[in-house]
Amino acid sequence: MKKKLIEIVNAYGAAEALSREKCAYGLALALVRLKKALREEAAFYLEQERALARKYGQTDDKGHLVMTRPGAFAFRDPGERENYDRERRELGETETEVDLSPVKAQPPAEIAPAALEALEGFILFEESDSK
Repeated sequence: MKKKLIEIVNAYGAAEALSREKCAYGLALALVRLKKALREEAAFYLEQERALARKYGQTDDKGHLVMTRPGAFAFRDPGERENYDRERRELGETETEVDLSPVKAQPPAEIAPAALEALEGFILFEESDSK
């Protein structure tokens, strides 16, 4: 199936977060398979995102990015932020082929809406007939 890199990264992150909790075997298996199928593309995206940060970011005397808060860096030239945002958006919109068909699984007892949205199209949650 074709997916955008940002969809892959979001699904990988949601699967990673859900996999920290105990869950039914079917869901656990779906999460493991999903993470395995998406790991390479998610790592590629993060590597490219770091390259963009190095390209546009301000560095200290040791060559490390100057962080303004967790997950945010200072720009070498604040006027370049628009270019960074554009290139990052283009990276996220890049489509790639994922060797995975959507998997059916029981939904977890609780799930954050953002995780549910990120997993949409990767895991098909089915309600149990016996309630």
